[in-house]
Amino acid sequence: MNRTSHNWRVGLAALLLCTVAAVAVGEWLGWPFLAGPLQNFLSEKLDRRVRFADTGAPNSGFAIRFIGGIRLTTPLLDVAAPSWSTAPNMLRADDVALELRYMDLWRAYRGEPIRIHSLQARRLDGNIERLADGRASWQFGKTPAPASPDKPTRLPEFGTLRISNGLVHYADAPLTANLDATLSLVPGPAAADGRQSTEVKVEAAGRYRKLPLKITLASSAVLPSNNGSNPSVLPVAVTLDAIVGRAHLE
Repeated sequence: MNRTSHNWRVGLAALLLCTVAAVAVGEWLGWPFLAGPLQNFLSEKLDRRVRFADTGAPNSGFAIRFIGGIRLTTPLLDVAAPSWSTAPNMLRADDVALELRYMDLWRAYRGEPIRIHSLQARRLDGNIERLADGRASWQFGKTPAPASPDKPTRLPEFGTLRISNGLVHYADAPLTANLDATLSLVPGPAAADGRQSTEVKVEAAGRYRKLPLKITLASSAVLPSNNGSNPSVLPVAVTLDAIVGRAHLE
C-alpha cells in the first residue's frame, strides 16, 4: 500500500514538473502554434474574420503570452468589417504589440467598456461606422446588444496608445458625422537633458452635425523617466486648432 502511494506521488510530481516545464517553454516561445486556432476562435466568437497574416502568408512573428496578462505580438492584425458594411475591413494594423490585463477583461465581461492596457503599431487603418438604426462596427457577436441610436458611444479605453502612422475613417449617421483622421508619430527635438522627445500629430477633416469640421492637434512630449525612486514628471506641450462651422478655437 505504501509502495503504491509512493508511486502515485512520484507520478504526480513528474506530471506536475512536465506541465510546468511545458508552460515555461510555451511562454518563452510565445505559443506560435496557437496563431491558427486563436484566429479561428476569435472569428467565431466575434462573428468577423480575424487574421494574423495575409492569406497564404505564414504566421511568422506571431507570439502570445498569458502569464501576468495577455501580451500579443503579431506582424498583422486584420479584423473584417460587419456584413452590412462596404468597407474592406474595420481594422488593419501592422507590427502590433497588444497588452490586456485580466482585470480589464473581467470588467468588460461585466458590461464596462473594454480597456486596452497598451496598443502599439507601426501602421493602423480603421473604418468606424454606425448606421441610423444603431448598428455599429464596434458591436461584435452573432447576437449583439439591441441597437440604440441615441445611446452614447462607448469606445475602448486605452492606457498607452502608440501608432506611428494611422488613417481612420469615422462615419456616424445618428450624429451626422463623417470624418477622416490621420495620425503620425515622429521623433522631435531633444530635451535639455538629452532625452529624445516625440511629436504626435493628428489631423481630422469632414463634417459633424452637418457642419464642416477641421482639427489639427500637435503634441510634443518627452516620455517620463523612472530612475529608481525618483520618477520625473515632464511638461507636455499641446497645440490645438479646431474649426467647427464658423467657430474657431486655437
